[in-house]
Amino acid sequence: MKRLLLAVLPLLFLYSCKEKSGEEKLELNGVITNNTAKMIYLEEVPMTTMQRVIMDSAALGADGKFKLKTTTGEARVYNLRLDQSSYPLAAVINDAKKITVNVKFSKENTQFPESYEVKNSPVSQELKDYVTGFNNKFQLIMSQARIYDSLGRTGATSEDSSLLAIRNTVEGIATDIKTITMDALKKKQEPCTVYVYPGLLPKYIQYAGIRTHGSQ
Repeated sequence: MKRLLLAVLPLLFLYSCKEKSGEEKLELNGVITNNTAKMIYLEEVPMTTMQRVIMDSAALGADGKFKLKTTTGEARVYNLRLDQSSYPLAAVINDAKKITVNVKFSKENTQFPESYEVKNSPVSQELKDYVTGFNNKFQLIMSQARIYDSLGRTGATSEDSSLLAIRNTVEGIATDIKTITMDALKKKQEPCTVYVYPGLLPKYIQYAGIRTHGSQ
């Protein structure tokens, strides 16, 4: 589930960033808790290609502490990733010269973070809040999709009242996601503005196996 969410989220975002004057140094530091990874990577996510580029790497200390550095000439999006995973831990935007990211894993699941916090970067915090809200809502959609699929295997037709109720529930969740998106755009801060494409949402609902009135 979390793997799916992390895979689709990059498709939803484009970042429009203002140029900064001259080159600036960016430092990211923090602590990784409850993980046996040895290395951490700082990856830049270019707007044009969305193909991640490694900008720096560092060995994690015995206490999980790390420090990464790079040079940047404009506002950009950066991922933090551990050596044992192809999926990012967290995303940040360089609206400050020094940003702290603390990541906590559960002992039962060391592949995906249980939680993380961002300090000294208001724009990164807004991005985190949005992604968290989106993920929570999308997990509800996937939960409904599993119920929908289970009912379908028992012989329920597309016009069955229970399936109609699920589709109505999903459409309500989709409306909530649109509201979260609009609220995020209203609170947008420079130097980076997060643009989201709510029109893609019906495609993900359809991918989950639920066809709503808005799906094609």
